[in-house]
Amino acid sequence: QDYSPRNIELLPMDKWIISKFNKMFINFKNYFEKYEIGLAMGELESFFWNFCDNYIEIAKNRLYKPEIYGEQAKESAQFTCYTVFLKILTLFAIYLPHITEEIYQNTYLQNEKIISIHKFELSSILTNETDSIIKNGDLVVDIVSKVRQFKSENKLSLKTEIDNVTITAPILDFIRQCEADIKAVTSVHELTYENGELDVKIGNII
Repeated sequence: QDYSPRNIELLPMDKWIISKFNKMFINFKNYFEKYEIGLAMGELESFFWNFCDNYIEIAKNRLYKPEIYGEQAKESAQFTCYTVFLKILTLFAIYLPHITEEIYQNTYLQNEKIISIHKFELSSILTNETDSIIKNGDLVVDIVSKVRQFKSENKLSLKTEIDNVTITAPILDFIRQCEADIKAVTSVHELTYENGELDVKIGNII
């Protein structure tokens, strides 16, 4: 399958994780050039867990339920997962040469023209996004985390459905663009919005 971005309009949280990777890559490269190998690894590991714990959780419904969220939303998540994980793999290959090569051969080789993960040039992902999308996307992650925290503290399953959540935030336009993702990952039926400092009020449990 062709995962090139030419016909794909990326959704906001997909742009967010790509921008987060690019910011991490700058730090990784700077540390590596100073022979701070452990600090570079720390940057990479921190990003990897953010990718798994936050981005994948947010995007997975688009990947598995295109009948609900649409083919375009699915393709945006597919391209992002494919591209970002390949970039992650090229960086981890420095530290874990054998397992990364195995993953590359089994997962990516059929779509890529490069014979080995160790032949890739280390680079960022081409994008026109600015730092503002990182700040906005981090806010969405904070909102999701607050709903998750509520469920955890009340010994509820993360799949427990909630009738309504009121989001108070300073950047409502971006959050509204991410409404489908927020609803999907939090199992919330309706979102209402208010301007102000970040706050999340949980409605009735269904």
